Amino acid sequence: MSRLHFILFPNYFSMRITITRLTLFILLILGVVPMAHAQFDRWPGFIKNYEIGYGYSSTWGTHQQIVKAVRSDGKLYDTTISSNVSSNHGFSAQSGTSVTLKRLGRVSTLALGISANYNIYTWNYPSSSGAVLSDSGVKFDYGSGALFTGATMNAGLALSADFKFGAEAMMDKHYHWSWTGGIGVFPSINLTADVDNADMTFGLQPFIKTEVGWRGPIVAKLRLLYAFGNVPYLNVANKDGLYGIPNSTYTTKLTGNGNFTVSLVLLPFSWTYKKSMWYNSN
Repeated sequence: MSRLHFILFPNYFSMRITITRLTLFILLILGVVPMAHAQFDRWPGFIKNYEIGYGYSSTWGTHQQIVKAVRSDGKLYDTTISSNVSSNHGFSAQSGTSVTLKRLGRVSTLALGISANYNIYTWNYPSSSGAVLSDSGVKFDYGSGALFTGATMNAGLALSADFKFGAEAMMDKHYHWSWTGGIGVFPSINLTADVDNADMTFGLQPFIKTEVGWRGPIVAKLRLLYAFGNVPYLNVANKDGLYGIPNSTYTTKLTGNGNFTVSLVLLPFSWTYKKSMWYNSN
């Protein structure tokens, strides 16, 4: 190229250098970005989908007071008083993850859900302050009206088959929404205490759940979980007599008939999701 050309177009060469550098920079970015996403993809899926949640939980069931007494003349009285009760306040916490088992479609998977669930409930059912044996049976006195009658701690491991769609299913930032529907079982240990009794029991409940999530910097989702089936919270027999009534046995039962939980669940490591682009789409 002539000296005259250089003189007439002094910016030509600097422009060529700039374009060359820009081209090299773009090629470098295109090479590094897939590597960065590949680094994220090295994170195990169960880490990416680790979740922690907090929410409100409620339970309901049947409270029974069962008294058997033998009067001095040999007459047997068998009295059972039952009432439907529900928890007064409830708190729930969850921590778990999901393990992908099979891809079902373009944006859906089947996963194993594993979650440690902790619920605590307070009760306010009637607490008797006395009892007398009459010709018609045992009569309880509920005149004291205790404000706090008991509490239950319910904890266990929820295992479920989860059908996932969207961001959480694909672990991909290309998707903004996610949905999960699941069915499973919840084995639990329960610690319950009221004014007069305390007991530790075990339970096993089937449950269903649904979740709707949105991905911002991380995935946040609303979870609704309903566990059904009976859970024995209390089953305590007092063989020392009831309120001074001789020759009597007294059993207290509190049986849960189900529980419902609504919670906000966050996936703190979902920022490591890949992002499908033209160079790495499936």
